[in-house]
Amino acid sequence: MKHTVINAITHAVFISGVVLLAGCADKAANIQPSYISPLMYKDYECDTLNQEYNRLIMHGQSVNKQQDRIANNDTGAVAASLFFWPTLFLIDNDDMREQVALIKGQLNAIQESAIQKGCMSAGLTNDNKLSQ
Repeated sequence: MKHTVINAITHAVFISGVVLLAGCADKAANIQPSYISPLMYKDYECDTLNQEYNRLIMHGQSVNKQQDRIANNDTGAVAASLFFWPTLFLIDNDDMREQVALIKGQLNAIQESAIQKGCMSAGLTNDNKLSQ
């Protein structure tokens, strides 16, 4: 009887932890890009594609840092909640997931457009750091 109660409590704690972690924000690297058509950039020249790509990389790095900070804070709040449940209110539901996915998608579209146009700039044809 005693082992059954301990097993039930152990399972309940494990399931609660899984449910709580599922509500946490993802790290930026784990967010998949949104699909953006390369046709959006069909009228851009190679230089303009390169400028837009570099602008998005810089903006994306900032957004990724914010998303990772939110994810780390959420994980810390969940871990602390195992000892003090009110810390669950610290979980930030206002993450940057959509913005991260959009920027990654735009970068992919720019790369695809650059390839179609024959723009061989190293910055445009290499894998971007944000799509990982």
